[in-house]
Amino acid sequence: MDFKRIECIFLLVFVAINIFLFVEIFQAPKLLNGGHTVNVQNNDLKNEIIADNITLPKISDEQGEGYYLATKEGHSWISKAKEQLSNNCTIVSSKDTDAIIVNLNKPVDLGNNKNKTLSNIKSFVLNTRNVYQGGKYKYIDSTADKSTYIFAQKSKYGLVTENHSQLSIVVKNNHIVSYMQYYVAPLNTLREKQATISSQAAIDALYTYSELPNNSHVLWISFVYSKLITTRGSIIFIPTWLVAIQNSNNKFTIFKRVNAFSGNVMTIDSEEDKGYIK
Repeated sequence: MDFKRIECIFLLVFVAINIFLFVEIFQAPKLLNGGHTVNVQNNDLKNEIIADNITLPKISDEQGEGYYLATKEGHSWISKAKEQLSNNCTIVSSKDTDAIIVNLNKPVDLGNNKNKTLSNIKSFVLNTRNVYQGGKYKYIDSTADKSTYIFAQKSKYGLVTENHSQLSIVVKNNHIVSYMQYYVAPLNTLREKQATISSQAAIDALYTYSELPNNSHVLWISFVYSKLITTRGSIIFIPTWLVAIQNSNNKFTIFKRVNAFSGNVMTIDSEEDKGYIK
């Protein structure tokens, strides 16, 4: 047996182990320092937000999960709605849009008690003679003019806050006079659940990309589903963080959406985002 050869092999193994341990020990402080750097950056952002006089609601750094969802475009629900609704209305629809406008022949009196206005509107919506699938809509606190009360469509995955799933009740002189309704057919998942960013990360993204003005107040931030794209006759929805931001000086409210998968700030139609969840 070649003992010298064996000794050389052991020596090489010993040297290799020592090199590996040295590298590990050398890198450990860097890894720890990297985590420290992340914490420092997060703290810096928080301090900058405070310095810019931006106030925030309760937010969390806890991540969640969400789906890519899809539904088919179509107008088949409109004929069902026309059959279901009472004769006390005139229904206007168009082939160009998946919506109906319902004008009440006899406006519905909401009473003189202002504190019961919202509950009376909700009762109107839940009545199957008044609104098609009204039980599938949820009132979402509106920061806009109270002449319009906005409801979003519910799904088992969460609220869908888009023009394509919205119910807008129009009130004049304390009477319901009309409403516009969109309705989304049942949603289906396209992929398995995926991780989503936290509400804290969404706020950080808005601030980083200069979407949070100085001297502003974030009224609320909510996890909802928003339209991503329409393709091949299907509407694709993704989870988003919807944020209501009010300017402290003029009280004007704007809405921002952050893609909960990528963290990118999304372009939205301000006409669709007049009022949402509180």
